[in-house]
Amino acid sequence: MSLNVNVTDMELTNITWNGEVNGRIRVIDEYADYYYTNAEQTALFASVALGSLIFILPVTRMIDRMGTRKAFTIVRCWDYANFLIFNFF
Repeated sequence: MSLNVNVTDMELTNITWNGEVNGRIRVIDEYADYYYTNAEQTALFASVALGSLIFILPVTRMIDRMGTRKAFTIVRCWDYANFLIFNFF
């Protein structure tokens, strides 16, 4: 594996009078298969934020009524059911 290192890939943190150079080099082994556009990134972040806002009220009520352990057991079962439904069908 050959490394093509540019000046922008290097960060020097310390150079002493004795000639000692400390720093680090950024190395990328593989590039990503897909890069999201700005609109896609915005939509993904917004959907996570909206889902969190919608989900917080039912979870808060479940914790008040059932306790933390039972509430999060139900949440985890719901999450696992969604995983099975949306990944295998």
